[in-house]
Amino acid sequence: MTTDDKATRQTMMQSALHHLQAAIELLDQAEAPGQIAAHIDLAVHQLADTLGVDLEAGLDSPTHLGLQKLATS
Repeated sequence: MTTDDKATRQTMMQSALHHLQAAIELLDQAEAPGQIAAHIDLAVHQLADTLGVDLEAGLDSPTHLGLQKLATS
């Protein structure tokens, strides 16, 4: 795998993380059953682990990924 391929995969996974967080927010706003967002939250944490993101520290803290802060509910 080339460096460009790794960077592209990393970018796509970062984008997925943002979309998953947005999905949780939409479900919360729609007052959807909690277990739906709970499953997505598990995926968020697993993906964050894969990316090396510390969700507890906040995504605005310096990381080797340079992620932008995600809005959370």
